[in-house]
Amino acid sequence: MASDTWTATKVEGEETKIAVNILSRMIKGEEVSEKEKSFLKAQSKDVARILPLVAISGIPIPIPITPLLIMLGKKYGFDFLPKDHRGLLKDDEDKPIEE
Repeated sequence: MASDTWTATKVEGEETKIAVNILSRMIKGEEVSEKEKSFLKAQSKDVARILPLVAISGIPIPIPITPLLIMLGKKYGFDFLPKDHRGLLKDDEDKPIEE
C-alpha cells in the first residue's frame, strides 16, 4: 500500500503542476482546449477527494487512520487515492479507458 501511495503522490504532483499551468493560462485569458478543461475538472475532483485525508492525518490519534480509511473505501467501492488524468490531454485514440 505504501508503494501505491507513493506512486499516486508523484503522479498527483505532476498533475497539479499541469493543472496550475492550465489555470494560470485561463486567468490570463489565453486559449485553453476542451481536453485541458476536462483535465482541470478531473484534477479538481482529485484535490477535493484528498483534502479530507490530509485533514484527518493531522489529528493526533494512536492508530494510523489514513491507511484504514483507504482500505475501508476500497471495500465499499470508494477510492480515496487520486486517479491519473494525464491521459485526458492526449488524442482520443491514445486515451486510456477508465475502469
